[in-house]
Amino acid sequence: KSSCIYKDNNSIVEIKTSIKKDLDNLIKLFPFQRIRFSKYCFAVDSLSYKSTNWSGLNY
Repeated sequence: KSSCIYKDNNSIVEIKTSIKKDLDNLIKLFPFQRIRFSKYCFAVDSLSYKSTNWSGLNY
């Protein structure tokens, strides 16, 4: 049995709102860098790179 510990400093946030909500207002409320995120791609990348010092996700 093996164990692997991975430290991830990234934060992933999913925002759900009404379709009528203005996207510009949301961007002002949450001024973070936006990226396309897939938990499956992230898992494969984590296994492939085995790096604990990523500067960010590049999708």
